[in-house]
Amino acid sequence: AAAAEVSFGGSATLGYNNTTTGDNDGFYWDAGMSVTLSQTLDNGLTASATFDLSVFASSLTGANVTAGGLVLSLVGDNAGLYFGDTEMAAIGHWASVGDMANDNFSKNDGALVIRGDMTFGGWDASVSYFSDPTDGDLDQLSLGASGAFGSVNVAVAYQAEETDDNLNGGGDFDGSGVFGLSVGTSFSGADVSFAYVTNSTAGENSMGFAVSYPAGPVTIGGWYVVESNAALDNAFGVSADYANGPIAV
Repeated sequence: AAAAEVSFGGSATLGYNNTTTGDNDGFYWDAGMSVTLSQTLDNGLTASATFDLSVFASSLTGANVTAGGLVLSLVGDNAGLYFGDTEMAAIGHWASVGDMANDNFSKNDGALVIRGDMTFGGWDASVSYFSDPTDGDLDQLSLGASGAFGSVNVAVAYQAEETDDNLNGGGDFDGSGVFGLSVGTSFSGADVSFAYVTNSTAGENSMGFAVSYPAGPVTIGGWYVVESNAALDNAFGVSADYANGPIAV
């Protein structure tokens, strides 16, 4: 785009620690801006770029200006293409049930990702790769889709096994081949979900069930996950949520 509309956002933090926590000893502060550049093209697509500027980081000199989180995008009514510090396809659609040991989908932590999204027939689907700047390769195919069959919500996620982990995903890259399926619905006032995920690289799987039921302002929930690895304990969790007007516990 030859010209773009530019918008700014911002945030600032002030804190104090009486013991050393990383670099935050005593008073610490930061301030930064988020920047969005956007332009609608003649063909109806919208081209945009977003990034963050860290202006002050526990210093009033502003000498530590850094930029990060760059995402370039080209988006239409039913599809979009994204490049930069954006999330992998599988993560964007996968719906875990509780703490599952084998949903080892890679997350992006400051690496380069190229992802395409599409909406069709009430379904959302995505495909992505890590972009390796050292050799120009696209690494670790990641797929995700989510939608509904009537009152049943379905999500599918897949990532290919990948041995080339150079600069991929920051500290959240996992080279395992993983496939996951989750299903959720509601009946008699209760929300019920099921999820199954298998790690083909490790030869292990996790299977989980969850249910939640509202009773007035209180919602009671619980989940249970069965692990195929006998060395791992099966996991479970329970919860109680209260929400009434401005109060939530």
